Amino acid sequence: MGCFIFDNISKSNIWNHCRLFTLILNMRLRNTTSYVIFDFNKWLLDLGDGRIPNIAREFNIGTLFITISNRVLIHSMNDSVCAMASYTYLDFWKKFTNIKYLNDQAILSSTNEMVDKVSNFVL
Repeated sequence: MGCFIFDNISKSNIWNHCRLFTLILNMRLRNTTSYVIFDFNKWLLDLGDGRIPNIAREFNIGTLFITISNRVLIHSMNDSVCAMASYTYLDFWKKFTNIKYLNDQAILSSTNEMVDKVSNFVL
């Protein structure tokens, strides 16, 4: 999807008037002393800059795949939504009434179905 959008934008008449900005600092993850979060932040920036090696697949021409390192995965044997929400919303049951706390956390999803699953779990 991303390549499709880029191909269309780069061939558009407006492309000559665009400026490309590169993310060099993840504002959401910058204030941390946790090595795990720091490592994830670096991996995320490397991914965005195209420094993570991709894997070509014959059956998906034009699509790039990457291998996601185990060090940045949230492992779950049962409910992946529960694991993801629990990892993202630390101390949720103590802080769920604090609007700033909720605004500072985010789970991004590419489908509305997953958004609904996360919302139903949290609510």
